[in-house]
Amino acid sequence: MSLENVKVIISEDRMAAFVRLSYETGITMQDLRDALAREGVNTGISPAALREALDGQRGIFYQVAWGKKPEPASGTPTGRPLVVFKFAESQGQPPVSLESGPGFRLAWKRLRDRGAVSTGDVLAFVRNADRYPSAVAVTGEQVARIEFAARFRPGRNTSVFRDGTAVVASRPGIPYQDSEGLGVMDHVEVVGDVDGATGELAFPGDLSIRGNVQPGFRVSATGDILVSGNICGSATARGRIIVSGGINAPGEVVESGGGISCRFCENSMIRSAGGITVTEAVVHSVVETERDLQVGGYKGRIVGGLVRAALGVTVTTAGSPMGVPTVIEVGVSPKLRREQARMERELEKVRSDLEATRRAGGSRAGSSNDYDALRLRRMKRLLEEQEVALRERLKSFGETLKRLPKGYFDAGKVLSGVRLVMGADVKEFTSSIDRITMGVMPREAD
Repeated sequence: MSLENVKVIISEDRMAAFVRLSYETGITMQDLRDALAREGVNTGISPAALREALDGQRGIFYQVAWGKKPEPASGTPTGRPLVVFKFAESQGQPPVSLESGPGFRLAWKRLRDRGAVSTGDVLAFVRNADRYPSAVAVTGEQVARIEFAARFRPGRNTSVFRDGTAVVASRPGIPYQDSEGLGVMDHVEVVGDVDGATGELAFPGDLSIRGNVQPGFRVSATGDILVSGNICGSATARGRIIVSGGINAPGEVVESGGGISCRFCENSMIRSAGGITVTEAVVHSVVETERDLQVGGYKGRIVGGLVRAALGVTVTTAGSPMGVPTVIEVGVSPKLRREQARMERELEKVRSDLEATRRAGGSRAGSSNDYDALRLRRMKRLLEEQEVALRERLKSFGETLKRLPKGYFDAGKVLSGVRLVMGADVKEFTSSIDRITMGVMPREAD
């Protein structure tokens, strides 16, 4: 039976399970039980309800499992449970927008002093929760059936923990308590530039900047970063970095876990675990992505610098009429490329030290200082062993690269000066070539 033939839904409090059958024929009682088991439903299943779902109308949900409600025991506390909010100083919703200026730093400090939470962190918990009766969920787990007072009920970006004894964050951000209950503010906007008036900014959620990130200043976020101007400083985000303008940050680093998009990238270093999209130009920059680089539009070009893309590169024009050296490496993770480059540098240094040691040994031929001669021989032997080991590691590394997919390269025009590395293969472009496609794009391989 296809997995799509039986859809299982478990209620948020896990006290009910529902099934929806497709219009396919041949679905059996065992198919329903198997589908429920895959979702962890093992308690309170009604055979009569299963039969009703099998014989009834298709395409609608039927409840087929019920959790067991608690039975109050002697000694059960009466009245509302005692709930502890862990961020008592964060009362009322925090400001969602702050304006850069003389009072910004104090306002930002007050915002950050409220505390910060990540997804799954506890905002509030029931004291002595084990004294309250528990229900049995349809998944067989013990769940406390506790009614939270209005001021402790889950609100924006929060939910009740699986065992029913706590309220947890469902998004990272700033926790707070107001008349609606408990919430998490997962986004803040800074109006103006990030500069001397603001200092460096770090936010436990999404950060929007309606201005520029000026040189020498850094912004970071556990969510996304959105910049309406340019990034001339550094930026780090676990999520995406979206820049309406461009990135021009010499000596700085812009890093993202979810992807980067911008209008241009010039004299900068940007790295991303996700894909990178540049609408106009990548100029004299180091660009590294574990996915692909897209430089599109009629202005889309890559000139100078180094591009490393694990999957591949799409660009309108690569290189320049002046033959500016432009290196594009595809098909291999940038981390592996950096490791290869590190070993090559280390091997070059070992060989340089070995040559210097040999020259020193030759100049001391016939010397009466036996200690110096012995020390040089030992150093030479050590360096020779290091050279052999590094050479073997690089050879093995090269063999690994040959077995990896070569990635893809798609360009409307390639000018002279471009060096294309696909896996372990190298192609030098010494003249202009129109419309070139090498390798296979992932969507074509599916």
